[in-house]
Amino acid sequence: MDGMHRVAKALVQGRTTIAAKRFPVDPPPDHRNCQPADLDYSASDS
Repeated sequence: MDGMHRVAKALVQGRTTIAAKRFPVDPPPDHRNCQPADLDYSASDS
């Protein structure tokens, strides 16, 4: 669930592989059927 930023980072670092784990079940999405402008980007989990 990490996203394309992991691919970009690997390319910048010259790596040809990316470690990954598979989820036994896909978690539900955080948001559905909404516009990007409606999302709150002020909170962060990191």
